[in-house]
Parts: sequence; structure tokens; C-alpha cells
Amino acid sequence: MKSTKPHRPRGGWYSYPGPDECILDMINSQLQRVSEGHKFNVYSLDDLVDSRALCGLVNSFMSGTFTTEVMLNDRWTINLAMRTISKMLHASNPMGSEDLSEADPKSICSYMCFFFMSSYKLRQSMAVLRRLKELTLLVQEVDSEISKFPPKLDSMQHLKLKKQLETNLDELQKEQETLQETYDIEYINDWLAHIKEVQVETRKTIALKMNERFDLVSVPRTLTINELCMSVAINLQLTQGAGFYRGYERETCTPDRRIVLRRKSDQKFLDDFTGVEGSRNIRDILGINKDEVAIVEPAMFPKYEFYFESKSRNKTLRTGATFLYQVFPGNTNQWQRLFFKAVRDGDTDVVKKMVIFFKDSHPDFILSKEIKSGNTALHAAARFGHFEIAKYLLENGCNVNARNTSGWTPLFYAGEGLHR
Repeated sequence: MKSTKPHRPRGGWYSYPGPDECILDMINSQLQRVSEGHKFNVYSLDDLVDSRALCGLVNSFMSGTFTTEVMLNDRWTINLAMRTISKMLHASNPMGSEDLSEADPKSICSYMCFFFMSSYKLRQSMAVLRRLKELTLLVQEVDSEISKFPPKLDSMQHLKLKKQLETNLDELQKEQETLQETYDIEYINDWLAHIKEVQVETRKTIALKMNERFDLVSVPRTLTINELCMSVAINLQLTQGAGFYRGYERETCTPDRRIVLRRKSDQKFLDDFTGVEGSRNIRDILGINKDEVAIVEPAMFPKYEFYFESKSRNKTLRTGATFLYQVFPGNTNQWQRLFFKAVRDGDTDVVKKMVIFFKDSHPDFILSKEIKSGNTALHAAARFGHFEIAKYLLENGCNVNARNTSGWTPLFYAGEGLHR
């Protein structure tokens, strides 16, 4: 009688890679399919807190969902990516940035398994639709060739050719029937239409947050600001490491201490440091001298919520306290610099993503000029000989006759560099 003992691998049972190794291998392989994935590697599950990883994975399956170049690498982006994944894949998901930071590795592996299984099913479904379209065209082509033959054929060569075409037509039609019987084509079409709707909704969410600039976090337990940032992946880069907390009691404010107000009537944030065009100085709004230490008492200004800057990241926040931090800049200057760099470097993918992203929220973004030179993106593309980028910029509204501070148009640079 044969033994039913399982075959023991040569290196022992522990020679197999662990689940986290398998998941990491899948993540890095998938990220190589998109441009943002070429710029970093995911070495451990902890690196999934880097929002570029999740956004890149979503883009690798659902192209163009996120423009990672304009997103802050933090909890808000992570949570948006995870909500987007849930909506696209028709699956509720309670996980967030805090779970990626603190959850058990097995839970994270399980979540990523679900993501990959569902996303590969999506990719398979998209391949089925592409193949059906190809088959439809091929059937039409072969059927057209058959119809060209006369009813009676005198040549044996023509007879064989017609028979071969009829055989090919039969095979193509059988493949069509097999695919239509195996897959729910109507459901796949509905699924892809749903994904496009989610992509539009996600872009609107990003545009809305760009106008708001700030995000609020409810402190889950008593923590210092530094501990809060570590546990839920908050990035304080835009405020040079400083965060803000909701204030109810009087506070002493030195001239350099920043304050953010939130108008209760329309929930709009007011500040004087993010670069919003036309913004007023907060101390002018409150009637406080800008050059002196002042005592600010929120109760005296019932129309506003007050968020005071904390210079120290060791400040303790109690359970239920509200923490505020900046998610987006108040203007597009930072993104313009990134846009011009992508044009100069010939990074067509980034250029296209940024043009599409800002097309609705900032229509004049593509017409931006460098402050010193007055060059447009088209000047830069012409100067460095990036023909495809120059063509794309022209197709999307760049002015070929725009002049820089020296009076040169993009054609001057193209001629100077002997570029077409």
C-alpha cells in the first residue's frame, strides 16, 4: 500500500517563502507596469504606508486613476486609495492608513490577496472584451472575403481558398460563442462603466480637497503629535513639521505662531500661509496686532473654529481631540515646477497625467510660465527636442506663438536646436 505521507520538500517545510515575501514579489512586479513604480521598491509590508505604492497598484490595473505626482504621501491619500479600491471592486473594506501601520502582517497579506485576485479578474475581463472586439472585426473581414466569390467556382484553387475561409469563419464564430457563454459580457461592461464613474468621482474628491487644503483627524487615544503621525501616517511636510489642534480655551499667540480658522457657516478654512490668492491675514480678521504677542480667546469669535499651531511634536492630544494638517498647497506653483521638470526630462507619462488632472480644476495650468524666463512648457519641450510632448501640448491648448521674456516663441528654440 502506498504511503499517504505528504512529500517533504528538499529544504524542509520552512524552505517555502512566507506569505509576506510572496505578496511583496507580486507588488513589486506589478508596480513595474507603471512609471511611478520604477522610482521606488516595496521592501516590506510597512512600506505600503507609502501612498505611492497603493496608488501605483491601482493605476497598474485601472490606468489613470491617480496622479501620484500631485498627491501628498500621507494618510489622506492612502485612505482615498483604499476607498477607491473598495468601490471599484464592489467590496466593502474597513481598513485604513492606521491598519496598514499597525495591523498584523497576515491581515495585510489577506487584504492584498483579495486585491490581486479581484484585480486580475478585472484584467481578465478586459482581455475578454478586447478579444471579442478583435473577433468581431475578423469575422466581418473573413465574411467580406467570402462574399466576393461568385456562386459557382471554376478554379480548384478558388474552391480551396473559399473552403479555408469558411473554416476560419466557423472557428472564429465558435470562439465568439465560447467567450460569450463563459463570461457574463453584460456584467463586464457594467463593471468597466462603474470603474470609470469611480475614477471621475475620485478626481472630484481630490479637486475638492485641493480647494480645502486641510484635513481633520479625530485623535483615537491619548497620544503626542509625533505618535499620532506615526500611527496613522500623517505627513506634516507642507507645514515644515508643524501641526494644528482645535482650541477651545484662550491661547497665547506670538507674531510667528500660525492660526487656521474654519468658518462655521460654510466650513471653509482660512489661513495666511498656504499661498491662496487673495487670502487675508488671520490677525487682521481677528483684529489683533500682527507684531505683538496676543491672547486669543475662541469664545469671543463664535463664527469660527480655531486651530492653533503646535511648534512641538511632543504636545499631548487627548482622546477625541481634533488635529488639523495641510494636505495640498494653496496654489499650483509647486506642481508647475514638477510639470516643467517632467517636460525637460521628457517624461511623457507624467506630463500627460498632469495635463489631464488639471484640465478641469485649473484649465490654465498648461499655459503656466516659468517666473524668470517666461518660458511655457512648449518652450521647454521645443528646446530639449521632445517632439511627442510638444505635439501633445499643442493638441491640448498650448500657444505656439507664446513669447518668453526675451520675446522668443517655441519655434525659436526648435530652430536653434535643429529639432523638428
